[in-house]
Parts: sequence; C-alpha cells; structure tokens
Amino acid sequence: MDATVFLYLIKAIALFNANRHEEAMLRVDQLAADPSADPIACGIVVASLRLQLGIIAFNGARHNEAVGHFSAAVDASAVLARSLVPTALEAFTVLFGWDIAALWSTSNKRLIRALLGAGRLGEAFESYRFAMDASADITKTNLRSWALTLPL
Repeated sequence: MDATVFLYLIKAIALFNANRHEEAMLRVDQLAADPSADPIACGIVVASLRLQLGIIAFNGARHNEAVGHFSAAVDASAVLARSLVPTALEAFTVLFGWDIAALWSTSNKRLIRALLGAGRLGEAFESYRFAMDASADITKTNLRSWALTLPL
C-alpha cells in the first residue's frame, strides 16, 4: 500500500476518534473515489468507521439510521466475505485493535439486529440469506449458530 494513502487513512481515523465523524467520513469517501488509492484498504476503513457509526446509532435506539451505516459497512467490506485480509492491512489491527477478519461478518450481524430492532423482519431475513449465500463455509457455521441466539 502507498504510504501516502496509508497516512491519509490514519488521519481520517484520528479525526473519527476525535468525534469529528462527518469530516472523517468525507475524507475517507474522497480517498476511496481516487482511482490511485488502494480500494481494499479504503474499503476496510470505510467499513470499520461505518460499523462504529452504526453501533453508536443502534445504542441510541436509532435503528433505521443504524441500518444505513451497517449496510454501508457490509458493502465496503464485501471483499472480505470469502478472502483473507491482505498482510499489509494488518497494521489497522495492530494500531486500532480492529478485527478485520471478522469485519464483514460482524457488519452483517449488526445489520440484521438493526433491521429486527426497526421492525423490518422481512429485510432481516433477506440480509441473513444474503450473508449465508455470500459466506465461506466457516462463516456460514458461525452465522447459523449466531442466528439461533436471536430473540424474535
């Protein structure tokens, strides 16, 4: 990964961690739109920050807002559904404690919970089916076990 892109991503994460969420997301989105930027690295940062925004919204009982953030996290982390995290991106795990390997799965689980919280049962079921269809076998097993614990 290009060092300049990496530093811009780090700056956006620092802004996010300083509760400057809108500014951080604007910077990451602009960087992700740049054809010279690493799309996987940008996707991981977008997904991680959207996941955090979704958790904030969900904890504030703003379930529909959370759905939007979790959906964006699922989309941005889709490359991780069936592949390993590139070694160069493990720096985000070291620096920020992010579980990048579980990012896509976690985003899907949070999306399903938010849909249920918003009373959107049909969409929650469709999201579960999508996650199952797109997952590697080990993730499917994990999703099945997790789904059995959901209160309906």
